[in-house]
Amino acid sequence: MSPVCSQMRSFRITGRGRRVQGGSPMLRYRAVFLLVIFLFVAHVSAQTPRAATDHFKNGNKKLESGDLTGAIEELSWAIEISSRLDVNRGTTHKALANGFADIAGDASDITVIDPFTAHAYTSRGLARYRLGDVDGAIMDWDRAITINPGLAAAYLDRGCARYTKGNKAGALADWDRALSINPRLAEAYSNRDAIRREQGETEKALTDLNRAIALDARDASTYCHRGFVWIDKREWQRAISDFDNAIKLEPRIAWAYQGRGIENGSQ
Repeated sequence: MSPVCSQMRSFRITGRGRRVQGGSPMLRYRAVFLLVIFLFVAHVSAQTPRAATDHFKNGNKKLESGDLTGAIEELSWAIEISSRLDVNRGTTHKALANGFADIAGDASDITVIDPFTAHAYTSRGLARYRLGDVDGAIMDWDRAITINPGLAAAYLDRGCARYTKGNKAGALADWDRALSINPRLAEAYSNRDAIRREQGETEKALTDLNRAIALDARDASTYCHRGFVWIDKREWQRAISDFDNAIKLEPRIAWAYQGRGIENGSQ
C-alpha cells in the first residue's frame, strides 16, 4: 500500500495504547489533500505518450488479426489520450470539448494536436470500413487528413470508401492525391484501374497497373487486374501470363481462374 493511500486509515498515537479515530482536523485535511494529489498524478500518468502508443500498437495488432471491435476500442483510447496530452502540457493546441474519440464532432473543429493522432484515426477508419461502417470510416479519415494533410494512407483508404459509395470522382481525386504525396504507393495505382477501365481509358489503366507491378511484384490481385486489361485489348497470351502469375502467388485467388476461363472462351 502506498504512503498516500495509508492516509485514508485511522491515525495512531503512540503511548498508552491509545487509538484515535480520524485524528485531528489538520491531519484529515492533509489526508484529503494527499489523496487528491495521488489521484491527479495517477490520472495524468495514465495518459502518457507511452500509454497512447501501447493502445495504438494493440489496436493495430487486433486490426491485423481481424478483431475489428477490439481494434476500434484500443484505437479510440489512443486517440483520446494523445489528443489530451497537449492540453495537460499547457500548449496552445486545443482538443475537442468532448475528446477526439467522439465521432459525432465536426472535423473542422480539429486543431493539429499530434501527427500520431492522425495515424490512429487512419487505422480506426480502416477497422470501421471493414465492419461496414463506411460513413464512420470516412469521418475518421477526414479527421486524419485535417490533422495531417500529408498522410497518404488516409487518402488511399478514403478513396476506397468513396468508391464504395459511388463517388468515383472523389475516389479518383483521393488516389491522385495519395500518389502526389507518395509516388511509390502501389495500391493507389492499382485502385485507379477500375475507374480508368470504366471510363474507357484502357491505356491509362495499363500504365497504372504496370507501375503497380513494378513497385510490388508480389501482389496477385494486380496481376489479375492487368490480365483483364489484356483481355480488353484482346492480347490473350499476356492475359494468360498474368493470370498464371496471380495463381502462383495466391493459388486460391478465384478470379484469376475466372479470367482464364473468359480468355479461353474468347479465343
